[in-house]
Amino acid sequence: MHFPPFLDFSQLEAILIVADNDSDPEASFMNVQKMISATADIAPGQRYSVPEAQLARYGAMPAIVVIMLPWRNVLGALDTLCLVAANNRRPAIAACVNEFAVCSTCDGWPDTKAAKMKLRSLQAAAHYDDPYIPPAYVGSERTDLVPLDDSIFKSD
Repeated sequence: MHFPPFLDFSQLEAILIVADNDSDPEASFMNVQKMISATADIAPGQRYSVPEAQLARYGAMPAIVVIMLPWRNVLGALDTLCLVAANNRRPAIAACVNEFAVCSTCDGWPDTKAAKMKLRSLQAAAHYDDPYIPPAYVGSERTDLVPLDDSIFKSD
């Protein structure tokens, strides 16, 4: 995929910030707000607008929009969504991974950590060519380990 370079910053209409809710959606969103507040001036005397809520445009040139994953006020992260898609693609392996999580006591971990472990385990079990495939390469290697056309990634 090729994105054209900006001629200058003033052409930027909006910035989308995507962050994980992890185990505390409210605190995670507040952390994003703090990070936006802590940025330097865009231009002398001009600051980024700090969104008061998710999924709404705040400010202009550039507007700021924040999306928290897996969704508003839902515990988890991008891994949570990816795990659902991976489980949907390979339900038999997913069942084994869930048994492994119980057997290894990982099912008692916080949801975000358990999702990461399960996703990584499922990817390793399903990718014979390279069971150690790094998560960042799952898409670039054109695997179907996390099918991006899964319904979990579609909005209503």
